[in-house]
Amino acid sequence: MAKRGKKLRIEGRREKGTRDRRPPRHGATGYKPPEGLDIDERDLKIIEMLQKNARTPFLEIARELGVSGATVHERVGNLMNAGVITGFTTKLDTKKLGYEVVALIGVVLDHPTIDLKELNGALKSTPEVQEAHNVTGDTDVVLKVKARSIDDLRKLLVEKIQYIKGVRRINSSIVLDSPVERSSVALS
Repeated sequence: MAKRGKKLRIEGRREKGTRDRRPPRHGATGYKPPEGLDIDERDLKIIEMLQKNARTPFLEIARELGVSGATVHERVGNLMNAGVITGFTTKLDTKKLGYEVVALIGVVLDHPTIDLKELNGALKSTPEVQEAHNVTGDTDVVLKVKARSIDDLRKLLVEKIQYIKGVRRINSSIVLDSPVERSSVALS
């Protein structure tokens, strides 16, 4: 009989009632976290499961990992405190909500080194703007916007975005299809 607290391995699994305190190694997934980020295989598995379904109960994750629900709760809290997990969202089918048009807008600024606080503030306060990215190349900022119709897109472009301080020129491309859209990253 094993002493309490001592690990006894049977066919690659720990004996029921004992705790394996060794952190899993990073070798299984091949993912190596950036320096200063202290996460292990269990954390990566938790992240992977939550990326697939943010509503996965912690107890289900715990069963999958062979740990307690409290352990998963603590690890998710640590990942949130470290800024790795920044929130939990709901995915929407925006077309079913009436947003039929998706467009990518290239924005050329009057001068690329202008203070972007005002521009960023204006973009954040424009609900049609889903994403904004400062980029290299011929444009300075790329926006992803959603609108209910082409007419609404036109109004957004000529009545709002074009008049934001610092915007010199805009160039829009209407998205015909989005065969790949991900909100998760590969960790394995």
